This record gives sequence, C-alpha cells and structure tokens, in this order.
Amino acid sequence: MNASPAPNATAAGAATAANRPVTLPTARLLAAVILPALTVGVAWVGLSVIAGWDRPRTLGGAVGAGWVALVGAATVAALTPWSPRKLAIWPLVWTAAGFVRMIVALGGGLLLYSRPDFGGAVVVAPVVAAYLAVMAFETREYARAMARHHPTDVPPPADGTFHPPSTHSSE
Repeated sequence: MNASPAPNATAAGAATAANRPVTLPTARLLAAVILPALTVGVAWVGLSVIAGWDRPRTLGGAVGAGWVALVGAATVAALTPWSPRKLAIWPLVWTAAGFVRMIVALGGGLLLYSRPDFGGAVVVAPVVAAYLAVMAFETREYARAMARHHPTDVPPPADGTFHPPSTHSSE
C-alpha cells in the first residue's frame, strides 16, 4: 500500500498558524493613518505661511490632507481590526481596504482640485503627499502586527525564499 507522506512539523505549524484567529492593533493603525496625513496638512500650512501664499491655496492643501486622514480612518474602521480573523485572511482584507482608500482619497483629491476656490492644481501636492505618508506608515504598522503573529515554531526558510507547503501527495 502506498501511503502519502505525513506532513512535516513546519508545514503543520504553518497551516495551524494560518488558521489562527488574530486581531490587529486598532489604535496603532488609526494613528498610522491619521497622524502622517495631519502632519502633511500642518506642514502645508507652515509652508504656505513662509511662502506667503493666499488663503485659498493654504486652505485647499490643509483640507486635502485632512480628507486623506478622514478616509484613512474610515478605511481602518471598515477593516474592523478589532475583529478576530484568520491570520491568512488579513493580507487580503488589508489590501482591499488599501485599494478602497486609494480610490476614495485620490478621487476626493481630484474633486477638491476642481474647486476653483481651493487654488486648483496646488491641492494635488498635499493630497498625494499625505496619501503616500499614510501608505508608508500604515504598511509599517501592518507589517509589525503580522510579524508579532508569526508562529515561533515555524522558522523562515534558510535560503530566504518562500516555499508553500505542498498539498499534493506524491504517489
């Protein structure tokens, strides 16, 4: 009789870890999307004061950065990081929330761009800067959260590459 080989401890540990329900740090994720965007908004106001820009240009940039902070907080809330999900599901959910944030934040930035009382094209710079800052800081926090949940009994591959456990039995 040809029996399929028993899965090794590494593959079993990875499968167990992938099915373990975990939560993400809600406060840290909210801070990672709100604070960078607000920092860009404050920097924009400071730059406009130094450069002597008019009020619509200053206000438009601040509103644009604030919009990115609002959308970022809303997408983190929609992500519901306080709800336990399988570890393997979080990357998909986080990527989907990031895609929605990109469309809504940058789409809203284009709507602000079309408002003549906000200074036109100059609104795009703080919106894009705030979005990129949010993306960088949120990615860092998400990666830290995922690293905390990495199973300790499953070492990374020695050669640095990822080899998913095989689901096919060799007969």
